[in-house]
Amino acid sequence: MKDTPDFRNHLLHPLLALTLQGSRFALVGLTAIATHVAVMIALVELAWFQPMSANFFGFTIAVLISFAGHLYWTFGKTRVLEKNGGVEVFTKFIVVALTGLALNSLAVFLVVDIYGLHYFWAVAIMITLVPLVVFLLSKFWVFS
Repeated sequence: MKDTPDFRNHLLHPLLALTLQGSRFALVGLTAIATHVAVMIALVELAWFQPMSANFFGFTIAVLISFAGHLYWTFGKTRVLEKNGGVEVFTKFIVVALTGLALNSLAVFLVVDIYGLHYFWAVAIMITLVPLVVFLLSKFWVFS
């Protein structure tokens, strides 16, 4: 029974580290999502953009916020900027961001254009499923 605390600590430390990283990812992501959605709604409601175009502009601004937040805070990988001036990590991040954009656009297309529902239903998909995919790709590919 004396081995139990060491065993528990061995499992607990990585779990706590992952929880902290996940929390940071969520906070950066929520900031990016809030920006994305606010820009999208403002463009649709105030500037009469089509939802797909508004989604693109909101997404672009959110990507910049997300990259800076994840680089400096979530994953703390500022040293990757030393290698090739960060071109490789930024390129990978853009690939992941474009994957997110494709998933968001697919959600808008399916919800608005195919099913004829209000675009808020697409927003629900954009703030739940897409961030999970982006976290996994970011953690295990972009910032690994």
